[in-house]
Amino acid sequence: MQRSNLTGVLSLSIAASANVGRTVSSIFSGESQSKTCPRCKLLRRSERIRERHAKESSMVRRKRLSADAERHRKSRKLENKEDSKNRKKRDALRHRSRRERVESFLHVEMDSVIVSYGYLGRMDCKCRHCGALHFKCEIASGRKDEYKQCCHYGSVEIPPLLPYPDEMKVLLQAADVDGRNFREHVRNYNSALAIALLGVQIAASTTRGPYCFRIHGQIYHLIDALHSGADQRAQYGQLYILDLTLTLQERMGNVGNYRCNENIMKLLGNVMTGISPFAAAFKMMHEVEQEEIHRSEKEKRAPSSVRMIFDNNCRMRDQRRYNLPRAIEVAAVFIEDNGEVPKYRHVAVHPRGQNLQTISILHPHCDPMTYPFLFPHGD
Repeated sequence: MQRSNLTGVLSLSIAASANVGRTVSSIFSGESQSKTCPRCKLLRRSERIRERHAKESSMVRRKRLSADAERHRKSRKLENKEDSKNRKKRDALRHRSRRERVESFLHVEMDSVIVSYGYLGRMDCKCRHCGALHFKCEIASGRKDEYKQCCHYGSVEIPPLLPYPDEMKVLLQAADVDGRNFREHVRNYNSALAIALLGVQIAASTTRGPYCFRIHGQIYHLIDALHSGADQRAQYGQLYILDLTLTLQERMGNVGNYRCNENIMKLLGNVMTGISPFAAAFKMMHEVEQEEIHRSEKEKRAPSSVRMIFDNNCRMRDQRRYNLPRAIEVAAVFIEDNGEVPKYRHVAVHPRGQNLQTISILHPHCDPMTYPFLFPHGD
């Protein structure tokens, strides 16, 4: 009897010790906590929902999302101001925690990436031909202080730019009202004083953010005739043959220049009239045209055709077919008895009645005509 009781006691003690061991191991492994912890239950439920959503088809997903949206919409209609405020706080907290998790994950990923870097040294090696700065490693073998990337070892000679007008320097650097107005509306001032116009279809921006000049299609650079049409306002190069007072009125009368300052416009117009070779070319054509009209009236004949040709080499061409052209550095005005225009012309300006002529982007006068503030001297 005593032996059987002892055996039962031993078996009970062994079972109890086994239960204690399993309990201790479950405590350290977290099994018992995972079964009773509310957070663990919520995580398991979220995992099951994610797995179920991953297996559903696109049609089921659309139906579920539309049903959820409708349920949220109905619940928001029933809530009062206090409930709406609390809901927005919970949403903000949830979104913040989600962003923090994503950012922490990205930081871990970036920390594990080893990025190699290189250092080329200082860019202080000057080309002895054009003065451009280079890195030391860019020099070719067998060459000293000359490079291919800038001037092709001195084979390309770029003449230095002429000094920038002091009046424009002051407006670009001044901190007063005039300087700020000029810098804020510099595109309007540039268009008002340009010889050629920029033709482009602007595409409206569809997103918020900094301003972006978006275009649709091709960019055209166009130049007009010497005189405007009967019912048209003078514009671009046509303004340079008018009186200065009338020119200022025409520029300020443009609706696109309503934010421009009249004194600044007058100052810039006087500067460009004095230094721009293209303004001088339009004036020269107007003078030649008037001289031809007076000469034809005295000789009692019809006036001959007058054309202005923009060509860098206009003085070096064979001009024996034309009557003593008057030329400057960028253009020449021809008086033709037979109405023919020189075949080698690049850009020809007619007196009136002609459509806008396209200027090739490869033409050397394209940018100076369109952007006079970048190239005030036409160089």
